[in-house]
Amino acid sequence: MTTALSVLGALGGFTAFITGVTLILRAIFKQVNATEKNTTATEDLTEKVGSLSEKFGLLDTRVTILEDHDRRNGVRPHP
Repeated sequence: MTTALSVLGALGGFTAFITGVTLILRAIFKQVNATEKNTTATEDLTEKVGSLSEKFGLLDTRVTILEDHDRRNGVRPHP
């Protein structure tokens, strides 16, 4: 009887260890996947910000040209 309990106790400890390792590995893989998604999202956001920056630069140039045109034609600036 003592031998059977010892074997069952050892198997229980082994099972708990394997379960713990499995949960830790699963958490690590989830974190890696989340990091990859965040990296992709950051790269997409960087591209969009670059595109918006270019558009803003073009708009800034156009506004400057219009303001210069108005100044040359004697139009009062808008408040």
